[in-house]
Amino acid sequence: MGLPMVRVQCPACGGVEVPAEHLECEIEPGEALMGICELVCPSCSWILLVPATAEEIRTLWGNGARYLWGATPFELLEPRYGLPISWDEVLDFVLSLEDLCPSQSAAGPDGVT
Repeated sequence: MGLPMVRVQCPACGGVEVPAEHLECEIEPGEALMGICELVCPSCSWILLVPATAEEIRTLWGNGARYLWGATPFELLEPRYGLPISWDEVLDFVLSLEDLCPSQSAAGPDGVT
């Protein structure tokens, strides 16, 4: 009998299959209804973060997935509202930071102005 396989969606490669033991998963504290799994895409090596239900994660743990240690980005499970941020908004934000700290923005990579 082979290893249990999990099919996930990679934004670059599409659907890929990985052994359950290649996943690291954690259930969100508190509600314990949702969680997140981390894995490396076997095709492109991107780090993928995949939402899963607590029941799915317990099943994955039972089939070889490991616990996800350290800071887990549960914010990725939160619903998103509004339009995505644009490059113009990012540039405006950077410029506003430069206005607040002009001496810092004028410094070169070695910290010399």
